[in-house]
Amino acid sequence: MTLSAVRKVALSGFMDAMALVGTKLRNIGPSGAYEVNTAGPISAWAHWCPACAEVHVYNVVREGGRACWGFNGNFEKPSFSPSMLIRWGNKVPGYENNPHFNGEGGICHYFLTDGRISYCGDSTHELSGQTVDLPDWPKDFL
Repeated sequence: MTLSAVRKVALSGFMDAMALVGTKLRNIGPSGAYEVNTAGPISAWAHWCPACAEVHVYNVVREGGRACWGFNGNFEKPSFSPSMLIRWGNKVPGYENNPHFNGEGGICHYFLTDGRISYCGDSTHELSGQTVDLPDWPKDFL
């Protein structure tokens, strides 16, 4: 799911649509409460990213839409493929020189395999090039 798609939903509505599954993931949909680009209901899995200190989301099923990420079905040691690549600000292709971002932006690129996050070297945060365990969903986060 792109950051622009997330912004289409009010934060409270987005979080209200999530259900905790195990200790690592939350499920979004396919209740129809959350839709992206009018392609229909989705089934998606959210996890906490320790590098960004925020939620990242994998779309795994979209009725009538394009192919999305594969999921191994293991809620405690999840694997998703292919990799997740999130860009924001001046790291979004075509916005590198946009003065609106004041030179700010970032990249979070990783593989989530067997419950471990392997951050790629093009990530711009402190965990770039490292592999860490997927953390539990924060207790104090909705």
